[in-house]
Amino acid sequence: METELMQRYIEDVTFKNSGSPDTASNYRRDLDAYVRYLNQQDIDSLFDVDKSIAAWYVIHLRQDAALSQRSIQRHLSTIRGLYRYAINIKRCTDNPFSRIKAGKNVQSLPDVLSENEVNALLDSINGHDFGSSRDRAIFELMYASGMRLSEITALTVHDLHDPLRRIHISGKGNVERTVFYNHHAKKALDNYLSVRVQVAKPNQEALWLNQRGEPLTQRGIQYRLNKAVMDAGLRTQVHPHILRHSFATHLLNHGADLKSIQLMLGHASMVTTQIYTHISVSQMKESFKKSHLRMDPPREDKEEQ
Repeated sequence: METELMQRYIEDVTFKNSGSPDTASNYRRDLDAYVRYLNQQDIDSLFDVDKSIAAWYVIHLRQDAALSQRSIQRHLSTIRGLYRYAINIKRCTDNPFSRIKAGKNVQSLPDVLSENEVNALLDSINGHDFGSSRDRAIFELMYASGMRLSEITALTVHDLHDPLRRIHISGKGNVERTVFYNHHAKKALDNYLSVRVQVAKPNQEALWLNQRGEPLTQRGIQYRLNKAVMDAGLRTQVHPHILRHSFATHLLNHGADLKSIQLMLGHASMVTTQIYTHISVSQMKESFKKSHLRMDPPREDKEEQ
């Protein structure tokens, strides 16, 4: 994380506020909370944050941290200022918090991929070479299981020996859980394992490898996902956590209960899982508006002559 940048920002704000120690303390506390959240989401850089992640952070402050609207506004003000500072010194060009608000109702629910978008993404990775086979297996498994990026990255070849397509993992806080994957992911994994042997070095246990036979990093997986997203003609940037959110939302849309989703995601609290009900309801409203046979037609801007 960009520790030096954040320290320079705090010093700049403190100077503009006549050197108040309270100002520095408050800003540091807000940024520490923000960095902890990003670390929990396997986000390694401030500049990997997009508007969707920003919206999720507001929900985290409201539901998990149980902060008041006033406290959330202070957090957002601190973070917006950080990105404005980064833009001013040419470290980045976009402020993902520029239109994020702290209102009681979420103005813009976090993005998830639609089922059609997920299919387009996965089907766009259709090569038979090592890289394509690996990438298809990674993203099929991420979407099928809802695993975090850090959990996917940490897998070894020994984690896939269960004939029932189960993986036992130790998630955040060393909380163990079991995740499942479907036949699409199983097929993709079998294809990848058949070519993995071409680059794997002796005794290499990491499941995901680069072309040199070395373990693939989290940043490497994110890079591959962004490339796949562009190849599929989808949005310009998708963080791997969106596949996890899409997994949960689509399960809910197809009738899964919240308790099962909570267990599969490894959420400590049901409060965190309940955000998917808001997303699902939002999507149902849009589907209703688009498809109901008796829905009122859109009103014309001008009266017909």
